[in-house]
Amino acid sequence: MGTTNSTMKSGAKLNPDDDDVGTLSIQVILVNTETAVSNDDKATTKLKEWMDNSLFPKLPCISANDWSMHNGKYENSELSAANLEKDILRFVQVKDRYSALSSLLLKRWVFFQATCHLDLDDPAICPSSFPLVELPRTRHKKPYIPSLTTQSTNQTIANHNDEWFPFSISHQYPFVGLAHAAPKSFRLGALLLGVDIVVFDPYNPRLYQNVSEFVHVFLGSFASSEQAILRNLMKRVETDPDREPHLLREVYLMWSVKEAYTKALGLGLGF
Repeated sequence: MGTTNSTMKSGAKLNPDDDDVGTLSIQVILVNTETAVSNDDKATTKLKEWMDNSLFPKLPCISANDWSMHNGKYENSELSAANLEKDILRFVQVKDRYSALSSLLLKRWVFFQATCHLDLDDPAICPSSFPLVELPRTRHKKPYIPSLTTQSTNQTIANHNDEWFPFSISHQYPFVGLAHAAPKSFRLGALLLGVDIVVFDPYNPRLYQNVSEFVHVFLGSFASSEQAILRNLMKRVETDPDREPHLLREVYLMWSVKEAYTKALGLGLGF
C-alpha cells in the first residue's frame, strides 16, 4: 500500500460572530490499497495471516472510551483483538477488508496525534508500535476521540464534545483518506471538518441504459439549483455525447462536496 501525506494551511473565520482570524493547519493522509489488492491473487489469505501472526498478537488493543475514563492510562483498557479483526473480516471482498484495515490504522494514528501531542513525522517515533484503538461513535455513527474524564459512566463520555479534535475519514477503492486539524491549530473546537473521496468511475452499463438514467438516481438528493445544472448538462450530452465525461464529473463532484459537508456536521451517509 502507498501513502501520501500533505498539509494545507489557510486563514479562516471559524465563527461568524468572532472577529479573530486564525491559521488552520489541516493534514491529509491518503492511502492507496490498489497494489496490495490487485497484484496478488492470494491477497485475502496474506491479509488474514498478517493480522493473525503479526498485527494483533504483537500490539495491544485499547478502547478509547476506557482510556478516557481512566485518565489516559492504556493499561486499564482491555479490548479483545478479535473485535477489531471481526470488523475487518466482516467484509466479503478483499478490497473492502484492506480499506477497513487502512481506516483502523489511520484512526490509531490520529488518536495518538491528538492525545499524546507527538510529532509523528519525527523519525525517532515509531507509530507502528502504538496500540490499536477502537474509537467510540456518535449516535450518527461518526467516530470521534473522547476527551479525558474521571467519570465512570459511558453516558458522560458520549455527551462530550466530539469535535475537540476534528478529523474525518473517507474511502472509495482504492483510496482511504484521513483529514485532521494539526494539534496546534487555532481553536480546534470551533472547526467542523469533513472529507470525502470520489473516484471518477464510469457508470455500469449493465445497470443503466445511458448516462441520463444514471444521473437521475442522484437528482433527488440535490437542491433545485443543482438539479438545473445537471439537467442542462444532460441536454447537452444528448446532442454531444463527447460531453458525457464532463457530466459524470459534475455529478461526482457535487455529490462529494455534499457528502463532505454533511460529514462535517456529523450527519454523513457513511463514516
